[in-house]
Amino acid sequence: MITFEILISVIVVSFLAGFIGVILIIHGKKWNEQKLHWGLGFSAGLLIGISLLEIIPTAISLTESKNIMVFALIGFLTFFILEKFILLHHFDRHEKKNMEISLITFIALSIHAFLDGIIIGLGLEFSEKFGIILFVAIIFHKLPLSISVGSLLLTNIKRKKAVVKMLIFSFMTPIGLIIASNVLTGIQQDNVAILLALSAGILIYLGATDMLPEITHHTHQETEHASLKKAEINSTIWVILGFSMSLIPDLLL
Repeated sequence: MITFEILISVIVVSFLAGFIGVILIIHGKKWNEQKLHWGLGFSAGLLIGISLLEIIPTAISLTESKNIMVFALIGFLTFFILEKFILLHHFDRHEKKNMEISLITFIALSIHAFLDGIIIGLGLEFSEKFGIILFVAIIFHKLPLSISVGSLLLTNIKRKKAVVKMLIFSFMTPIGLIIASNVLTGIQQDNVAILLALSAGILIYLGATDMLPEITHHTHQETEHASLKKAEINSTIWVILGFSMSLIPDLLL
């Protein structure tokens, strides 16, 4: 059972993590593309690390089924199919090779934020400790993501429309969390394991096939060999920091 105080605290902090992007838009501040990719690298490492170190082991421990990893694969393949045939790629580019965010891309990212809330709610329903671990990991991921989305929206559309879209994005994780905390109350342990495995597959897909290739693509746009080498080192460091950060929530708790 999730205590009211923890639920409200997680909802508020989740919203504020997305609201960072609104503040950037209001003040008209943009992060350059290099910093955006550093944030993506950190997020990719964190998503993959927390999925492998926390979510999947917990899913396995919750059930006696030997096929639980099949659901992680299903989650991975499902989002792959959705993205390729419905949602398209999260990050598109103009001919000038600048990142842009389309309506379909925005919908994909909003669904992603909604799933973050569902995952946090699942974790809190299982145990408050595990839910907080997932919450900390997702917040570390959402902060650079909200900065990236805010910067990209400000680049491509008018400020008022960007603020409205960013507010929608900010509310998606709290909405997912509220739905999970109400609908999933009392869910059987085996079903929690299945949902956690599915979410892990989705998060691994986002980190490994969306974010990491985008970083590699960016570094290869550098023209000078010295700049290319430096960019590759920087992006690698941020990915490693993301992986390392996935160890911290469990150590702290």
